[in-house]
Amino acid sequence: MQFFGRLVHTLNNVTNLFTNPYRVKEVSLTEYTSRKMVKQDDRIILYENSSARSWDCLLINPQNQSSALRLFQVDSEPSAHEYFDLYAKQLRPFYESYHDPLPLETLQQLTDCLRSHPGWSMAHIAVESGLLGSFRHNLILRYDVDGVFCTTLIDMGTTPHPQASPVE
Repeated sequence: MQFFGRLVHTLNNVTNLFTNPYRVKEVSLTEYTSRKMVKQDDRIILYENSSARSWDCLLINPQNQSSALRLFQVDSEPSAHEYFDLYAKQLRPFYESYHDPLPLETLQQLTDCLRSHPGWSMAHIAVESGLLGSFRHNLILRYDVDGVFCTTLIDMGTTPHPQASPVE
């Protein structure tokens, strides 16, 4: 009986892996030539696929002109805009802090963390995701706490407040 329970659990995990709309996936940019670009912010682009009634958010790698990483594919326009705005605002310091593109697995962990904790500061996200190299980025280094600009959170001797927002 335990065997069947484990088998069902494994099948559910595999099914979720392929049906999760927020699974980060490498895609060919040629798939998007005929789709409507809805929004763009730096390297993050939101496309509408009218035939499939879905919205795809891509992270473009300037070093690779043939593929991109799809951050999500959802069937709800409001959700697409909500998560596009979140990713456009929060992902930039992470992908700009590293010379090489972030690995797919790291980006998956990062986007999962952003969706689970949208109120967290970028410093919290960096620590939770293990992307400590991103502390070199100005959007994470400078932080506005009660109107006072601090050079680093370490200089303050505190951790970031989850409701505070970084200086842009």
